[in-house]
Amino acid sequence: ARLCFADTAATLTGFVSYTHATDTLGLGVAGAAELNLTSSTLAPAASDGLSLGSAALKYLESHVTTVTAYSALNVGDATGSPVATINRDTAGNGDLIFAAEGVTGWRLRHAAAGGLTLDRYSGGAYADSVTFATSMVTFPAEVTVTDGLTVAGALTYLSNSTALMRIGSG
Repeated sequence: ARLCFADTAATLTGFVSYTHATDTLGLGVAGAAELNLTSSTLAPAASDGLSLGSAALKYLESHVTTVTAYSALNVGDATGSPVATINRDTAGNGDLIFAAEGVTGWRLRHAAAGGLTLDRYSGGAYADSVTFATSMVTFPAEVTVTDGLTVAGALTYLSNSTALMRIGSG
C-alpha cells in the first residue's frame, strides 16, 4: 500500500509505503526510499543514507541502550563545551570500554563505591587496576615509571609482602 506525493510534472517525489510481506513502513523523499520502520527497528533504507539531525537542527537528548559506531562517535563540535556523560545508578557501575574488534582491552569504571578505576583486560578478567579515590590513588602491585615521576607533597610507601616500588635506576 502506498500514499504518494507528486509534483506538477507528475514525478513521484515523496511517499509513505507499507510492505505486508515484511511488515515494514517506509518513507520516501525526493523520489528515493529513506527510512524504514519495523516492529523492532528504525533504520535508513540504505547504508550511510540518512543522518539524524543537522548542524542547524539538533536533538536535545537521546536515550539509548546501546550505540555502535563503526568509524567514529563524535561528541559536540567546535563550538561550546561538549560533554559526554556516563551515568550509573546508585547500586551499579558506569563503564567506558576500549576494545579492538570486539575484544576488550581496557575499562574505565566509575565504581558504585565512588572511585574511578582503570583496568587492563587480560586472561578473561580485569587486572592491574589503578584506582582514583577521593583521597588517594591506588596502583597495582608493581608500577614502572619509564620517563619521570613528579609527586606534589609527600610520597608515602606502604609495604607488604608482594608490593614493589622502584625509584631511580634500581
